[in-house]
Amino acid sequence: MNRIQPGIKEIEATKAWCSTCECLYPEWLKKCPQCLIALEHATPHPASYPTPRESYQHIVERIRTRGGTVQLTLSTTDASQVRRWHFPYQGYGFAWATRLQGALGSLTIDLRTTDIGVTQRWRFPYQGYGFGWMRRLEGHIDGHPLSLTASSVEMTRKWSFPYFGFGFGWTDEMKGACGEDITAHLKATDVTYEKKYRFPYLGYGFAWVKESILTLKTVR
Repeated sequence: MNRIQPGIKEIEATKAWCSTCECLYPEWLKKCPQCLIALEHATPHPASYPTPRESYQHIVERIRTRGGTVQLTLSTTDASQVRRWHFPYQGYGFAWATRLQGALGSLTIDLRTTDIGVTQRWRFPYQGYGFGWMRRLEGHIDGHPLSLTASSVEMTRKWSFPYFGFGFGWTDEMKGACGEDITAHLKATDVTYEKKYRFPYLGYGFAWVKESILTLKTVR
């Protein structure tokens, strides 16, 4: 298992954009795997969120009354998979969580993946490994914007005799903030794995975060 920090050499350019789910994808992808519509090469529009039912300061005070820190579970409600192959026998599978949801008491938390990272590795003679992960999440706490960026990514490789290679990658930790007074840390606690095959030697590995713990802290 490799624990890496996302970097320029590990991530392909993300230039294609889906106007429905507002996610950025690698340039080589032509169709959104979630919405099944053609991707655009355009500047994304700013995200819109519901009108807050409670003021931002009220949410800050909620957290302060609990000692300045709260933890809650976020569940993945949508995930995407993409397959890619390279002649003659290398198959690459990419997967990532596209939507995470949870609640802070009566307040809804809704996050969507707006940027992904992908990388490909191979091993002689026929084993190809693909890794995909959430690079950025954008969403809200009861209408108040919340954004997080990947700070730690996990990658692991498995193989099956004689030619199948399976790569699994996922975002293990993310950091961000909601406004000026709340910091956010996301930690993966449960990951889903899938293997798929295609004749004759193409193996695809997929992994995505199933559940996470979101920690919110007040900073002042």
